[in-house]
Amino acid sequence: MSNSAQQACSRPAAATMFSHKFLDRCKALPAIKVSVCWPLSRCGAKWRVEGAAAGIIKPRVVGDPDQKIKALAAKIGVDISGLPIFRPIPRARQPS
Repeated sequence: MSNSAQQACSRPAAATMFSHKFLDRCKALPAIKVSVCWPLSRCGAKWRVEGAAAGIIKPRVVGDPDQKIKALAAKIGVDISGLPIFRPIPRARQPS
């Protein structure tokens, strides 16, 4: 992970300690499916990859256009090649 991603998502020490304890408890449970909608923030991109790597979530990325999502991941140095990306149905084509 790049330094810019780490700096952008830095947390106070108390929050970091809480999240480590939380993650340790979650690792004993089966991973849950999570839809991550329009994840265009550095922290969102970082955390969905970390959660997947830790085995606590199975993220499904939802966004349009997916090229922006991929560009952000490349910019901050996270690999999202193994994550499915779904494009939403435009409102005009959604069922009534």
